[in-house]
Amino acid sequence: MDSEAFFQYCARSLAEVYDAHYALIGLFNCERTRVRTVAICINHQIADNFEYDIANTPCAEVSANSRQLIAANLTTLYANDWLKSLQVESYFGTPIVSPGGAVTGLVAVLGRQPLRIGSSSESMLDVFAHRISVELDRKLAFDRLNELNDSLERRVAERTHELSQMNAELEAFSYSVSHDLRAPLTTIGGFSGLLLDQYADSLDATSKRYLQHIATGAQRMGGLIDALLSLARITRQPLRLHTVDLAELASEALHKLRDAQPQRNVSVSVAPQLLVFGDQSLLAVALDNLLGNAWKYTAKTDAARIELGVVEQNGESVYYVRDNGAGFDPHYAGKLFQPFQRLHHQNDFPGTGIGLATVARIIHRHDGRIWAEGVPGAGATFYFTLKQARASTAVNAAAFA
Repeated sequence: MDSEAFFQYCARSLAEVYDAHYALIGLFNCERTRVRTVAICINHQIADNFEYDIANTPCAEVSANSRQLIAANLTTLYANDWLKSLQVESYFGTPIVSPGGAVTGLVAVLGRQPLRIGSSSESMLDVFAHRISVELDRKLAFDRLNELNDSLERRVAERTHELSQMNAELEAFSYSVSHDLRAPLTTIGGFSGLLLDQYADSLDATSKRYLQHIATGAQRMGGLIDALLSLARITRQPLRLHTVDLAELASEALHKLRDAQPQRNVSVSVAPQLLVFGDQSLLAVALDNLLGNAWKYTAKTDAARIELGVVEQNGESVYYVRDNGAGFDPHYAGKLFQPFQRLHHQNDFPGTGIGLATVARIIHRHDGRIWAEGVPGAGATFYFTLKQARASTAVNAAAFA
């Protein structure tokens, strides 16, 4: 039963209990000068709701949190044309008090004959008023919840529209980067290369060095463009979720690293069957970057070691990639996952500064977390979680030490 039907049921029941010609349930305005009925029963039939002024009526006394019982001669006591038009002679009303103690409305019965009020029926009006107060409070909470839901839906719709616009702008930006910037960059790199090839004999050492710097800069800029486009694609790419073995992805990534630098001797440990639920292509990109970083930053380390494993922490699977390479100052750990933020000089360890930002985007898209710990000259460990990860292999928690 909804609130309207409940109020009507109460009004009809009041009319029957007190054998009253009128029974009403009303709410006061803020100033408590008027009443708006939420249910009214006239001659045992539900009628249309209306508003009225309570001046010179017993409702004014009820608004002051006072029960009013006038058994007869009502219109003689209250010179109110509205009461006279109703042709009533008796009145019994009590306030509706909210759970917070405020008078919010009234319950009243009016009769064209003296009302029959006994000891039991006198307190019954208060019972009705209390139950109606509870329903009004519930209805108010329900209405507020609906308003919040409507507001939330509006905000979601607005945010969705904003995101659509941002995605369209990102698409336009990606197109501009891919075409408008790459073309002049290709021209710069191409012509500097031609100068070096065709006019090498006419150029002195300084000129050759300048041209080489131009070619290297153009090549580096091209790499940055590719990295930016890759980062943009990861943001837009829809997730295709299924069971993925991180151990297999790691083995593939390490195999490519060994093929690229077969002369390096790196000790590698990968825990078997690291099963998770996620997007295989994106997780492969994440591991390529994490393991690639570990491989790069152990290049100047004797007896280099790289490890991929998992530990259980507070009931959650926490995966990690650890190395014993260059490490980093933990004071700057927060910058690691921001685009173009690098903690090592380009001459020492080349890179675009986009890789870890890409990893963070991928982990966040899987509702996971990522963080890092490191010590300068003593290696680094990158930890990450995935929302629905389920590891089949547990590594001793001492691995965190």
